[in-house]
Amino acid sequence: MKKFTNVRLKGEKEPVSILVEDGKITKIAKEIPQECETIDVGGNLVIPPYVDPHLHLDYVFTADMGEQNGSGTLFEGIQRWSESKGNMTVEQMRHAFTVESAKRCFMVCRQSVHILMSQIRLLPD
Repeated sequence: MKKFTNVRLKGEKEPVSILVEDGKITKIAKEIPQECETIDVGGNLVIPPYVDPHLHLDYVFTADMGEQNGSGTLFEGIQRWSESKGNMTVEQMRHAFTVESAKRCFMVCRQSVHILMSQIRLLPD
């Protein structure tokens, strides 16, 4: 458990304290009397991470079933997926998702990815 004091939050004039337990924020208040390791942030701004790491398993496991993303850009990737998913059968998608491949993916991602999209979107966008 850690307590961060003298924290500035966006839109707030007065500094606050943040209590973190097991890697999760459990309390934000003006004063937190909890005895634990304390870190003075010195009035600096605390904000969510700039990057939102996440993974779409449907894209990962079906990427080789359609046209390749030659540029590697997000925009082309979205376009290729939109074009390809309409040509895939449910049976092809089911075959692409194996328990072992999902386990490997979860093991690799669990330390750095915040959100996993684990279902396949079959309906048109």
